[in-house]
Amino acid sequence: MSQTYAPEFVEWVEEELKQFKEHVAKAGNASGDQRLAVLLTHLYTEHLLERYLIAKLPNGERLVKGDSLMYRRKLDFAAGFGELNHQLIDSLGQLNELRNNCAHKFKYTIDLAKVEKLGRTLGRDYSQFKDKYPNDEHGWLGATLPKIAERLAIVVAEAELGKPV
Repeated sequence: MSQTYAPEFVEWVEEELKQFKEHVAKAGNASGDQRLAVLLTHLYTEHLLERYLIAKLPNGERLVKGDSLMYRRKLDFAAGFGELNHQLIDSLGQLNELRNNCAHKFKYTIDLAKVEKLGRTLGRDYSQFKDKYPNDEHGWLGATLPKIAERLAIVVAEAELGKPV
């Protein structure tokens, strides 16, 4: 987080990212299968989108309960509040597309073009990942997924805790 935030805000986001690392990144790294990392990151970001909608809408839990609302619709609803920046919306949309390929195409391989398409949604951060992990698209994806989760976690923290100081 590059901005200065109140300590409770930082603590909230750090706790969320700790959960992401424990349950998502760890499993993806342990398996060595990038598809699993994509699927788990998608699941985690869907969880965050639902929390955002519940925080923003008086009866938001009615919107997200059950299986009737797909990820893309949840993202569209969340984007409708105008608090998710274009980059984050694009990142989550690209993550959803990549997840669909991983989940619905047997033996799908995540190629460099897909990593690039997702990574470019992060702008300067992605350039830094590429510098840090030269010629290692697995490293690029491995750094991109938690960054997307972090950006969404900050927006959810703002919705649940109020705007940071």
